[in-house]
Amino acid sequence: MKKFLLYITLSLVVLYAKAQQDPMFTQYMFDKMLINPAYVGSSNWIVATAKYRNQFVGVPGGPSTMTFTFHAPIEKKNIGLGLKFISDKTGVATNNWFTLNGAYHVKLKEAKLSFGLEAGFINRNVDYSKLSKYDVDDNNIPIGENVILPDVSFGTYFQTNKFYSGLSLYHLIANTSKANNADVRLNKHYFAIVGNVFDVVDKKFAIDPSLLVKYVNAAPLALDVNVNFVFNNRFTFGTTWRKGDAMAFIIKADITEQIRFAYSYDLNTSGLSTFSNGGHELLLSYGIKILPPPTLKDVHPRYYF
Repeated sequence: MKKFLLYITLSLVVLYAKAQQDPMFTQYMFDKMLINPAYVGSSNWIVATAKYRNQFVGVPGGPSTMTFTFHAPIEKKNIGLGLKFISDKTGVATNNWFTLNGAYHVKLKEAKLSFGLEAGFINRNVDYSKLSKYDVDDNNIPIGENVILPDVSFGTYFQTNKFYSGLSLYHLIANTSKANNADVRLNKHYFAIVGNVFDVVDKKFAIDPSLLVKYVNAAPLALDVNVNFVFNNRFTFGTTWRKGDAMAFIIKADITEQIRFAYSYDLNTSGLSTFSNGGHELLLSYGIKILPPPTLKDVHPRYYF
């Protein structure tokens, strides 16, 4: 019975994965470039970030994701440039993204409005030979899939010293490819983010809540509610509630002004909690501070880098 329930649960996960192809992240607030191309170069920092996520620990073939992002501002031109690489593996399927990012920043009075574009490609590879077959001579199972699809995304981002919000649409091109009689397509992903930093004790303690809404056609609306507590501008402890999926616990430390480390643990609250030991996510960032924009000299360090 336990194996049967595990099979049903994994089948539901696969059905959900058909709609939401993009990997999920708990620490989205520390690397917003992953969910909005307009964030690129929006601060006075040159930033490189590496991340690793292991989801559904204990479930064979559970998702594991590695990411690398880099972005930098070019202040004289009011633009930002960056690149992004994501490798996401679930079961016998591996998706690799490589994109270049550009953003234009409009300086307002004590605020900034940004528009970003992301363009590149996604490589989807499925190796069916690694499946455990009930019938080893089943000729209906293809050898594998290996397709490359172009990919374009767009976003807008608004920020002040303490408030930020953004909207983004990923996979603008309705790409469809056939590989070994299997349809491979990119579904449009919609992201909306909003957050604000509330100083409780100046430079000693602050509360940083944020909200992330995700929507994909044919999938339930996804909602992440996060609250981070920041101490001395260096240490962060937080929690995230993900609708119908998990509770997450986050810790972050600014080891130096340039180096940031974060860890989060997802505690499953869905039906997978019987089989999964949760999920782990690690983040490491390195930043180089440059001269701030003239209209945003007092950049808030807690969410700009």
